[in-house]
Amino acid sequence: MLTPNFISRRSQFELGKSSNAISKSFERLSTGLRINSAADDTAGLSITTRMGAQVTGLNQSIRNANDSISLFQTAEGALGEVSSMLQRVRELAVQAGSDTLTTPDREAIQAEINQLKSEIDHISDTTSFNSVGLFKGEKTERHFQIGANAGEISKVNLSKIDSQSLGRQARYSSDGGVAGFQELTAGLLSILSKGGDPDNPLDFVNVPAPDSSYDTISTYSSNSFVKAGAITGTSAIAKAAALNSVSDATGVRAIVGETRTDSQTAANAAALADFGSELYGNTGAIQGTTLTATTYMELNGVKIAGFSFEANDATGTLVQNINAENDKTGVLAEINATGGLTLVAKDGRDISIEYHDSGLNAGGDGFDLEALVGLRSGGIAGAAPSGAFAYSGQLTLQSDETFELDAQVGANTAFGGLLDSDLNASGTLVKGTNRASSLEAIDVSSSRGAGIALDIIDVALEQVSAERSKLGALQNRTESTISNLSQTSENLSAASSRIRDADFANETAQLASNQIKQNAAANMLAQVSQSGQIVLSLLQ
Repeated sequence: MLTPNFISRRSQFELGKSSNAISKSFERLSTGLRINSAADDTAGLSITTRMGAQVTGLNQSIRNANDSISLFQTAEGALGEVSSMLQRVRELAVQAGSDTLTTPDREAIQAEINQLKSEIDHISDTTSFNSVGLFKGEKTERHFQIGANAGEISKVNLSKIDSQSLGRQARYSSDGGVAGFQELTAGLLSILSKGGDPDNPLDFVNVPAPDSSYDTISTYSSNSFVKAGAITGTSAIAKAAALNSVSDATGVRAIVGETRTDSQTAANAAALADFGSELYGNTGAIQGTTLTATTYMELNGVKIAGFSFEANDATGTLVQNINAENDKTGVLAEINATGGLTLVAKDGRDISIEYHDSGLNAGGDGFDLEALVGLRSGGIAGAAPSGAFAYSGQLTLQSDETFELDAQVGANTAFGGLLDSDLNASGTLVKGTNRASSLEAIDVSSSRGAGIALDIIDVALEQVSAERSKLGALQNRTESTISNLSQTSENLSAASSRIRDADFANETAQLASNQIKQNAAANMLAQVSQSGQIVLSLLQ
């Protein structure tokens, strides 16, 4: 009986199976990939495709991050040069603050400052990276794609660094005031918070009342009303300390300027009129007299006596003797344009004056002597001796942003004329930033202008330093980001490789095994064919 040749068919099947496996091994070994088509591993192909896109995006993000670091370095280099020029401008402003300089000297200094300001403007206008201006616009936000997916960006705002923007601030200044009766009481003044107070965001912050411990350098004449303790903490130094105690919440900084006896405003005189006070400031030219043990002036508690001086202090004797006590009083004297006496305390301490003239008249109220000296003490009429008050220093409120003050209506003398008549009917005052208080506007043609310039330059330096710090922090952050992206890319590449790439050791072993099977199947098929030929030969 003839039956199908099942052994031949089985051998052919195994031979075909081994040949297909060998072809697959050859494909994997030649390409190095385990997955060469979707049929090889459907899920694996989907996973490795996503991972490949992720790795490609990460590698491009690393290149983007390196480009952003180059941009940061370019910007930081420009800011470093601006900082160096600002340091030079500040050095020149300090030099211009000395009254040993003549008008041509200050003009020469101003000329160099103007050139430096022009170069700062040039740097602001021309600094660029890949033809993109870095400091153009009030605040230009730059985006950097540092991540493989949408939304994974880094942002930076590069502020303008021209002379109109640097040092720009809100400022409000007084010309100086009178310490007596100009007390700052708790709740009298408040300043709008700039978010510095987490418990009261955008609420008004009350300025606390200062006390005498806030001012450790002002000294007073023996019988002055201030020294008697009826009013304490009234100096510009004490008030500035009170304002600065809440500056973290308000963003407003108080700066004490010099005290000058010729800078008292009409508002101060009007305020004192209610108390029967004499006008402050100069009475006229110095007339000259002799200061003795009974006819003398007391300056910040120091007795000035034992010499004679002439009209207009022609020989400089009065000025010399007052200046000789500078280490004790903190006060320097000068003769003004009208031949009167002007006293100046550069550190903003109070200047307290008393006149004792019992040697000139029986009353000894001091008014005869103050006329001879040419400077009023501000004493109360009829008091003996005069000099119940003290001259107070200039006070400036400064902020990088607009600030708002709120004071009790009618209490505008609380800062020695600082608020003056600028309060509106509701008792508020808003001061905004403007070009008049920027690097562009500094003028060192006078010692006072040089002082204002120093304040503006210090703000400008802080602004530049803040920008440099921001860029430095971003550079460090980006370098860490690059390290993280590189590590992530490496790990994802390894994970994808384990899924996608061929295992050469395994594939080689499989190839050898399949080749053996192929040879065996071929031999068996040959044997089966030979046995069929034997059967046929028997039938012949």
